[in-house]
Amino acid sequence: MDIDENPYTVLGVPQDASIEDIKKVYRKVVLTKHPDRRPEEQKEAAEKEFIQLQRAYELLADEDARKAYDNLASSKFRARAFKSNRDREMDAKRKKMASDLEEKERAAMERRHGVSPESEVEMARERLKAELERLRRKREQEQLDRRMAARDQKLQESLSPNGSMHALRQIYGARPVAGAVSADTVKRKEEDVFAKLRAKALAKKAAEADSGNATKRLHSEM
Repeated sequence: MDIDENPYTVLGVPQDASIEDIKKVYRKVVLTKHPDRRPEEQKEAAEKEFIQLQRAYELLADEDARKAYDNLASSKFRARAFKSNRDREMDAKRKKMASDLEEKERAAMERRHGVSPESEVEMARERLKAELERLRRKREQEQLDRRMAARDQKLQESLSPNGSMHALRQIYGARPVAGAVSADTVKRKEEDVFAKLRAKALAKKAAEADSGNATKRLHSEM
């Protein structure tokens, strides 16, 4: 019998079985698994199995041999338990070492850059948010500029001959009126339009200045 084979498993008895129980099981196994009770084509395999059963019974029926096997089995169990505990301890030590190393690297980065890795990530995130907000405002301003340019173009076209009244009606949404309109009325309307355009241009410049100052303050805070 191989030294690493389990005789209890081979015979099918528990490890705390008495010698009487072992003998009883062996006699029953001999009757059911004897090679002479197998077909001819199974005899060779049956003989090997029967020899294994005999060796297992021989070991367990001998008190000293059984004690020696039980001692080996107990030693193997303790060795496996020791290895398992050691592996768990090593895993815990490796995790502790990894945690300590990470903490040291974080402290070193704080000394070099004045911030922790987490703070650096958060600052970078806020910086990106500020840039995205700047691009959004720029995009909106460009759209406003295009609308103002289109309106200026429409006003310039209105100043061409025979175009003043038509453009003013488009700008103010006025309906055509019967009769002629005096030149003074057209002039007053044009001056009113130019005054409104100048006011919007000044408001636009003021908004751009406020936006630039806000962006500078945000960058300085980061």
